[in-house]
Amino acid sequence: MLTKHKMATPSTDQIYDRQIRLWGAESQTRMMQSHVAFVNVSGLTSEVLKNVVLAGIKCTLISIGPRVVSEADAASNLFLRKGDIGAANVEAASQARVQELNVHTTVEHLVYGDLSSFLSTLPTSGYTLLVSPALGMSTLDSQTISSSCRASGSSLILCDSFGFHACAFLQVGGDEGHTYRKEAGKDKLSDPMTAIYPVIEGADSLGDWEGLKTRFGGVPKEWVAWMIGRMGRGKGEDWKFFAEETLKAKKLPSTYLGSQDDLAALPKSLYSSPCIVPVCAVFGGQLGQEVLKMLTTKGECAWNFLTFNGETQIAREVRVGPDDGKKQ
Repeated sequence: MLTKHKMATPSTDQIYDRQIRLWGAESQTRMMQSHVAFVNVSGLTSEVLKNVVLAGIKCTLISIGPRVVSEADAASNLFLRKGDIGAANVEAASQARVQELNVHTTVEHLVYGDLSSFLSTLPTSGYTLLVSPALGMSTLDSQTISSSCRASGSSLILCDSFGFHACAFLQVGGDEGHTYRKEAGKDKLSDPMTAIYPVIEGADSLGDWEGLKTRFGGVPKEWVAWMIGRMGRGKGEDWKFFAEETLKAKKLPSTYLGSQDDLAALPKSLYSSPCIVPVCAVFGGQLGQEVLKMLTTKGECAWNFLTFNGETQIAREVRVGPDDGKKQ
């Protein structure tokens, strides 16, 4: 007689054994109680999504506006295939593959007609963190999503890759700030510290970019390009003039981003060139680690921009905003 044996359901400790040994049981619990929304998933944010799902964190894929799968989407998004080209919705086409990464967590999909419809749900959504591209939206929209997240208590990452470069803005915690503990030696953590991260409008309105603080000195060119790209979207034939005037207003040389020809070619790189997969993989992995620090409250998150230069393989942190808000 054939006897059927029921397979034992693995426990959380077994499923996430490596993570628990790395982060601790309390941190794993925090991650599993978190909820991350990915808005209009890109090649870069698909890499962040991979790290988040594998960590056991609940995710919702948010589609805003038309999201037909393009060749560029299929080439750069980790969860899309050539056969998906022409499908009505990027997130719908990728949802099942995202879920396959980790059947022990939840991957949902929601559709909204416009950004305001989505933002109206934030106060009751329970999202711990939003991750979204920024170059696909207007400056006003990125400022609105930043202030809405701040008011609702959700953290925010706005990020894009363009050519061999990538940039991200991190806004951790709401009006009350983000409380965390730093490593203070082997198996030791510091007393709780609180950082109140500024909204992105503060960086947009900053008058002097030349004096921004970075670990290696000098503001990264990829950060300048990304900021001008965000603010100059929709300028059309006036884009080059807008970029030149912005550099002048921010006290940077007109040649800071290269020659006149380089400046004229920059919009194509920012808005229409396909993502370069290795750049997305490296920077997406780095952002994934920032997400885990946010959600576990274990470790100090970047303050408050990160950049990556794929040609030099150098990642840099750009500090924008009052440092006295970082430790209270």
